[in-house]
Amino acid sequence: MGYYALKGEKQDKFYDKHNNAITTFVEAHKYMTRILNGRKSIPLDEWKREYAGLITQRDVLMADSDKLATELRSAETIKRFTDKLMGADEPARKRSYDLGM
Repeated sequence: MGYYALKGEKQDKFYDKHNNAITTFVEAHKYMTRILNGRKSIPLDEWKREYAGLITQRDVLMADSDKLATELRSAETIKRFTDKLMGADEPARKRSYDLGM
């Protein structure tokens, strides 16, 4: 027996007992009505195409991110070795000795 078939005190007791489920149903109904935008059925094919496109876009972005992370690690390694070869650390060490530290 449904909520709307009940009358009076029975309906109130049913509502009190199943308040969460009724509220969830009403909110879901409002959401689906807004999403469907006048259509009678859920546009699964359209949603599947959109989902597939978003997954592809995510995969491309993740690949780009991985490539950039690899390039960054390589650039940092190159910078560290060139600094070491150029002696960038030595003036700082010499100054600390000159100051008597």
